[in-house]
Amino acid sequence: MKITVFIFAIFLAFSQLSLANETIDKTDAINRALAQAESGNEEANLIYRQRLKEDVVAVTAEKEEKLPSEFDTFIRVMPKHGVKSQDGNLGLLQSDFEYSYEFKAFDKIPVELGVGTEYINIDNSTNVTLPAHLTTVAIGGNVTLPFFNLDKTYFRLGITPSFYSDNWNVNGTVFRIPINALAIYQPNDKLTLILGVHVFPSGVDGRVSPVAGIIYKPNDKLFFNLVPPAPTITYMLNKKFGLFGEFGLIDEEYLVTKDGEKNLALIYRNTRLGAGALYKFNNFTQASFSMGSTLKSYLKYKESLGKVVMKNGLYTECRLEMYW
Repeated sequence: MKITVFIFAIFLAFSQLSLANETIDKTDAINRALAQAESGNEEANLIYRQRLKEDVVAVTAEKEEKLPSEFDTFIRVMPKHGVKSQDGNLGLLQSDFEYSYEFKAFDKIPVELGVGTEYINIDNSTNVTLPAHLTTVAIGGNVTLPFFNLDKTYFRLGITPSFYSDNWNVNGTVFRIPINALAIYQPNDKLTLILGVHVFPSGVDGRVSPVAGIIYKPNDKLFFNLVPPAPTITYMLNKKFGLFGEFGLIDEEYLVTKDGEKNLALIYRNTRLGAGALYKFNNFTQASFSMGSTLKSYLKYKESLGKVVMKNGLYTECRLEMYW
């Protein structure tokens, strides 16, 4: 299934090159919401852009060029607390770094290249042996093209070669290539509809998950980014300060070592629901802080070698985004 989706995505991407007669640009949705609140006239898994908080907008040559570089980093803390159906406690600390650069191939087609790392520290006192940490190293890119000759409709293909391990390993065993293939329809500057699939290779089978969502900005203050895996609703109180609610889902598989046995598949699933505040220092830098509760989160060996299910508990997150 994953091979079929991959081949179709590649074929469709290259078949659109001759249709790229209009300039296409992409702007980070949160940054766009802030810009609208300030000016009133502009408007979403790498890791890179898997949050899908971006959309696509057609622009003319007269419009201002967007800042090509983006830096995004956060620290999320889930303090140590009890687990279900066994003794002991579990705490997690996750940090993430991403850098991406956008340019136009052939002066027409927007292409984004990115690198990213993810680190998850595991503080475990349960009876299940877990690695001390999980790591991800990712590179990747995406390209956005007109979708055949359909008006206001685009196709985005994202491919992210990544290494999922427990010790910063970068070898063929822990190598995976997640793929996003999305159809994007934007009837106007306020509304964007997204439909597609996310393919995460997993051993010999792989997981294919549907992606469907809406990006909607009815006015200069309110912004809906209802696209998985991290939908948000943002309300700008003024030009600098905003409040938001967020939902997040992580569902990843790592190859780890347990009791001397290597390359065991460990699934990490984390669901969270919270709220926070963001502050825009200037047109290039913004920071946010959020907190809430984790829901239905666990670490589970695929080979039935143990599972730790966390009880619902507090999380806090600090994030910094920069553009230049």
